[in-house]
Order: sequence, then structure tokens, then C-alpha cells
Amino acid sequence: MFTDKMSNVARFAFAVVAVSLATLLRLALAPILGQEVPFIVYYPTVVLCAWFGGWWPGLLSTMLSAAVAWVLFFPHQSSNAASGLTQLVQLTVFLLSGGFISLLAENLHRARNRAEESKASEQEQREKFSVTLNSIGDGVIATDSQGRVAFMNPVAVSLTGWKSEEALGRPLEEIFKIVNEQTRIEAVNPALRAMREGVIVGLANHTVLIAKDGTERPIDDSGAPIKDAEGGVIGAVLVFRDITEQRRAERERALLAEIVASSDDAIVTKGLDGVVTSWNAGAERLFGYSASEAIGRPITIIIPQERIEEERLILSRLRRGEQIKHFETVRISKGGGQIDISLTVSPVRDPEGNIIGASKIARDITARKAAEEALRQQREWLEVTLSSIGDAVIATDTNGAVIFMNPVAQSLTGWSQKEATGRPLSEVFHIVNEQTRVRVENPALQAIQSGLIIGLANHTVLIAKDGTERSIDDSGAPIKDRKGNILGAVLIFRDITERRRTEEERSRLLASEQAARAQAEEASRAKDEFVAIVSHELRTPLNAILGWAELMRMDNLDAAQIAQATESISRNVKMQAQLIGDLLDISRIVTGKMSMDVRSVEPAAIVEAVIDLLRPAAESKSLHIQAHLKPEGAMISGDPNRLQQIVWNLLSNAVKFTSINGRIEVRVERIDPHLQIMVRDSGEGIDPAFLPYVFDRFSQANTSSMRTHGGLGLGLAIVRHLVELHGGRVRAESAGEGQGATFTVLFPIRVVREEIQHGEGADT
Repeated sequence: MFTDKMSNVARFAFAVVAVSLATLLRLALAPILGQEVPFIVYYPTVVLCAWFGGWWPGLLSTMLSAAVAWVLFFPHQSSNAASGLTQLVQLTVFLLSGGFISLLAENLHRARNRAEESKASEQEQREKFSVTLNSIGDGVIATDSQGRVAFMNPVAVSLTGWKSEEALGRPLEEIFKIVNEQTRIEAVNPALRAMREGVIVGLANHTVLIAKDGTERPIDDSGAPIKDAEGGVIGAVLVFRDITEQRRAERERALLAEIVASSDDAIVTKGLDGVVTSWNAGAERLFGYSASEAIGRPITIIIPQERIEEERLILSRLRRGEQIKHFETVRISKGGGQIDISLTVSPVRDPEGNIIGASKIARDITARKAAEEALRQQREWLEVTLSSIGDAVIATDTNGAVIFMNPVAQSLTGWSQKEATGRPLSEVFHIVNEQTRVRVENPALQAIQSGLIIGLANHTVLIAKDGTERSIDDSGAPIKDRKGNILGAVLIFRDITERRRTEEERSRLLASEQAARAQAEEASRAKDEFVAIVSHELRTPLNAILGWAELMRMDNLDAAQIAQATESISRNVKMQAQLIGDLLDISRIVTGKMSMDVRSVEPAAIVEAVIDLLRPAAESKSLHIQAHLKPEGAMISGDPNRLQQIVWNLLSNAVKFTSINGRIEVRVERIDPHLQIMVRDSGEGIDPAFLPYVFDRFSQANTSSMRTHGGLGLGLAIVRHLVELHGGRVRAESAGEGQGATFTVLFPIRVVREEIQHGEGADT
């Protein structure tokens, strides 16, 4: 057993040492043994060397022992022939015995080594078998001849749910419980059947393994008998695997195959050489070639000649592992017709990941292309139409972002189509209320929210990008598809600035015309009243004059009556002259032919003279005239006679319209840069509603006053015109009827350096 562990040198050295030790021992026993048994200690030595060293060390120890014994322990001086022969026989027997012992030991060594090698090999095979069974992906269960579990690998432990130590010795039916997936009937165990029949048995389809915890798994398995050397069955081995994923993959493959077969799209596979390897029903319908016609032929049978380079580029990209998605191109059918398709091409790889071909999905988009072309033409027509109309148009998406603007909209907003696209409508279409300046809610956005057509409120102003403001009129409407879903909104608006201006001008002209008509009607009415009054006022003094003239012709009047007649005729003639003078003045004013004799005038003197002239009339009504004439030497430029006429009309009106015991105040004072003449009375006053018209021609507060007080209503109109001819202004004030009235005249203070004389009838 040590020979395997000892080197050749060591084995031979061991033989030498053993022989040396045996020689020493024989020498020590020489006094006892003498020379009778020379090899007594060498036999065990040879056996020992042969056992531990094998053939050659045994043979070496035999030769060395024979040589040493021959030299040391044989009596060579004996002349006895019989003794010599005996020694020779002893030597020969020793040599033969040593050789036999060495040979026997060598054979024993070899037999032992073979046995150990066989055992080691068997152990190694067992270990390899165990490792193999434990490392394979299938479950393995081995049984003895009674069908009891003798071995389970880890996969079997995992699938059955039984630990190895729990399962050992239990019946296989208890550990490996299988049923039919559909009928739920217990299935025949293939291992037990294999053991009974002595043949390999496969498992039926649709078999389910029920684990210890109740988990069910579809499995695929087989059972085989384990036989001894004589062919007797000593057990069985069961090999099985979980095919859940395989089943799922098969279902997916079947589903994929069904999808490919039933797809309306053409699904084609080809090799990297461009040769068709599969061709589904969709491809048959689309291109007209049957599968048998297409498979094995180059894919170029459906590619137009002018697009062959396109296929080369696709193959080049496929070899780089790229995928081509939704590539729109043209292919040709078996009949030669062109087909618009959308092409998706993906590389096909083998299990090692190498690209071996391509899968193509082709979808017929001919109808879509035709629809797109029709839509493009319609959109083009719509854009041309929208671009040519006079109104501005803006379209938005559902989020209110601008997607279209016609040229008019671009012009009015100041935003180009490129700038505005994608921006919020509120940014591009900025509108505010014209009066409040508050931002107006956008009608297009309201239309999107409500789904209704929304009109814009009046007085809306569009503020352009550069700040320009325009009055606009517009409306917003939702854009809907056939199902009524809102896709966006369209806003239509127009610049109504000119229209507004025209409308305002028309309104102004209409108001002006209406005012002119009313004024004309009022003037006509006033004229009619004036004619009636003039007729009355002229007839009244004429009637008096004619009456007194007829009486004077009768010669029966005394001196007092004649004096009365003369005085009445004179008074009525003066009244007639005054009326005619007023009429002539109004005529001159209207025709612009009022004559003026302008010079430096002291107004205070003129006012004082008029007061003196009117004092008798005032005293007849017990009126108190209070004069404040303090002009501080102020002079004005004017016509003395016209200035006197102004003061006369104002004061005579005050006397006329002031009741008995009334009060009249006259003031002349300098208020730089003007000279002011003010006449205030405590008379009948003026209705506030009439004040704006008090200086109009032919106007009095009411016509009854003309009947009561007389006159044509021209006095104040003449006053206003004469004051204005002098560069001044006049105003009337009254707190109301019965509250008196105040008339104020302002003249500019200036002295005429050169007196200008105007002849009678000269124009001013």
C-alpha cells in the first residue's frame, strides 16, 4: 500500500537498509545459530521488501541477501562435497523463493492498485453523477425495486415541495402526484410503469404535478427502469420538468402565428440576402402573390425599379441592428399597380443574437394618402379662401393656441403666422373695453368652453402688437368633428374703425340736421309769430294815427283835443319809427351791412344820458334807478350811437319789465382789461330754461309778454350783435321768474388812435 506513495529511489534504498539490518541481526545471532541456517533472517527481509517495494526492490533484496549470506555465513573452507552441494541447494532455493515472493508481491500490488483505482473511479463516477443530477434543470427521482424514493435532486425537491430527507423511503405516488389537467383524474406514474414493463415510458400530454403545498404545474416527464448487470430491474428513474414557461411561450407563439395569419397588414420575413422566407395572407391580399409564389424569391419582385436603392439602404441599416419605423414608400403588386404603404422593418436574430434576416410589416395607406391629398387640396382651397376674404380669421386648437392666421388677421394684430403659431390666443388677440379699458374675455375661448357661437360685446378695441388700437366687431365659433367633439375654435373679426367713424359722423350729421330742422322750424314759428307781432305792432300806432287824423278833419275839436291828438300822433310816429329802426338794424345785422362810426368814447356819459331820457318813464312807474358811474376815466373804441342803442335797449327793457316801485341798478366800472356796464333790475326775471335763448332774434320768454309790454323781441338780439361788433361780450343772469335779471356787458379798453369814419350804408 506504500509503494504508490514511495519513489523508486526510496523503495530501493528501503531494500538496501532492510538487508543491512537483517545482516546485523544475523551476525548478532551467529553464536547461537552458527552457520547452519544462513538465510533465516533474510526470508522475512525479502518478503518485507517485496511487499512494500514490489518486484524490483524484492528482487534486489533477494540478490543482496544471497550475496551477503554467501560471503558471511557460508563455510567456504569445507572440502566436503556433500556439504558444498547442500550450500548450493540452499542458495538456489533462497534465490528461487525470493524471486517467487517478489513476483507474488508484485501481482498483489497490481491487483490491489486496480481495486483501489476501480473504487476511486466508481466513487468519482458517483460524485459526477450526483453533481450532474443536482445541476441539471430537470427534476430527477430514483426509486428502489419497491417503488420507494431513493434519490431526489434539488429541482425535484423544489417542484414537488418535499425535502429529500422527508421523501426518502416514501412511495413514489405520494411524492410525485400527477393528474390530467382537463379531467383531473390521477395519471399513471411513468416510473412505476417503466419498472413494471422494463421499458422507457413517456408522460401523456396535459399532465399537472400537484406539489405538497397544492401548487399545480404543467410538466413533461419520462420514466426508465434501472437494471443491474444481468438485466434485472432494480429500480426506476423519473425525469421531469416544469413546462409552465414553455406552455406560455407556445401560447404566445400560437397567438403570434394567429395574428400574423389573420392580420390585414402584410407581414413578410426575408434573409439578409433579400430572399423571402415567409409570406402571410395579408401579403397575399396586398401584393397578389401567393405564399408559394413569393417564398424563395427576392423581395425585389414587389419593389419598383426606381426604388431598388431604397432596399439596399434598408438592408444596410438592418445589418447595423437598426429598426425602421413607419417608412412611407411605394410598392408594386403582381398586376403592376402601385401601392402606397407604410413600412416597419425589424432585424430578426438567432438565439446567439446574430442578425439573420428581417421582418417587414407593410400597411396599405393608399386610401389614407388619397384622403390626405384631398384634405391638402381642401385645406389649400380653404386657406386661399380665408386669405382672400376681407375679414380677419384666426383658428386655435382646444387649448386656445393659435394654429392659423389669414393675412388680414396678421395685419390687424401685428403678429405674423410664424410668430403667432403655438402662442396663446389671448397674447396674440389682445382686446379691451373701449370705455373701461378692462380686458374683454376672448369669444373664441368662450366658444371652446361652451360649444356655442359667441359674439363680441360692443365698444371692443383690439390692441395690436405695436400698440395700435382699432375698434373691431367679431364672433367666435367652436370647430367640431362629425361626432360633435370640439377640436378648437375659429375667430372672425373686422376693423370697424372707419365704420364707427362713419356712423358717428352720420349720427352727428343726423343730430345736426335734426337740430337745424328744429331750429328752422323754431325760426319759422318765430318768424310767423314775428310777422303777426310786427303786423300788430305796426297797425296799432297806425290805427291811432289814422283815428286822430280822422277826428282832426272833422273841425269840431277844441284846442285841448287838438293838442292831445297831436301828442298821440307824435308818440305813435316815434313808436313806428322805433319799430322800423329795429327792423332795419336786424336786417343790417343779418346782411352784414351794419354801419359803425368808431371813435374814442366815454361810456359813463352815454349811460348817464340814457338814464336821463328814461327817467320820466321810470318815474311814471315809481321805479328807483341807482347809478354807479365810476369808470376812472376809461375810454373805449366804439360808435357812440350804437353804444347808446345798447344801453337804451338794456335800460328800457329793465324799465319795461320791472313792476311799480321796483328798483334798477346801473354800474359802469373798470375791470382790467375790460370796462363793464351792468344793468340789474328787480323785475319779472327770466326762466332758467330760457336763459340760453334770451339773445336770440324774435325771442321773449313768452309771446304774452309782447302783448303786455309790446315790442318785437329784437332788442336783446340787437344788443348782442352790437356788443360783438365792438369786440365785447354780453351775458344775462337770473335766479328765476320773479327774481329779477342782471345784464352785464364787457368792452375791451382801448383808444382808437385814428378815427375811421364810415359812410352811411358802409359794410362792417
